Amino acid sequence: MASPHYDDGYADGAAAHPTHRGVEAYLKLLGYGLLLLWWVCYYGLLYSPLLFLGYLVMHALPGVHHGNPYVQAGLIGGVAYLAYCTLFFLKGLLLGLRQQGRSGWVLLLVPCLVLACGVPLVVMHLLLSNWWSSLPSFWTWVGGLAFAGLVYQRYQFTTPGAPPVAAWAYQGGLALLQQPRTSRTNHSS
Repeated sequence: MASPHYDDGYADGAAAHPTHRGVEAYLKLLGYGLLLLWWVCYYGLLYSPLLFLGYLVMHALPGVHHGNPYVQAGLIGGVAYLAYCTLFFLKGLLLGLRQQGRSGWVLLLVPCLVLACGVPLVVMHLLLSNWWSSLPSFWTWVGGLAFAGLVYQRYQFTTPGAPPVAAWAYQGGLALLQQPRTSRTNHSS
């Protein structure tokens, strides 16, 4: 008869009944990682025109592009935020004009749509055509249009409202048109 070692039962029991905690933790971490990747890709494409504008402005400033990367990222983010707020300021203006029955609101809608939806449409079309070169061009444009529709749902230029981070700009656009006008009276005798 073989002599038993005192720790044989401990090691055998752990190996004989593996728990699924390690697998569950790995799958949970993988799920969070994929969710984070989706979030970064979606919002990166959604805000790509604004981020690219921030990048262009940052490189136009002398001496900044060779400096600290944190300063560069801050400038890109700051310019992107100001451009985002400018879109909501214009949304406030165009909704104010629309409420007053003026046709000039359409002239403000066009640049908003081009910047907010048109650029992501083209970027998505180019990405899809590069990823699937065998796919007909029609379907890459359909994918771009679908993504532009998602982007429009984020801005909704013809519906009142703005996200909290840009509400001040939206309210400023509305308030600009709601200021009382002084009436001109003819005081000729």
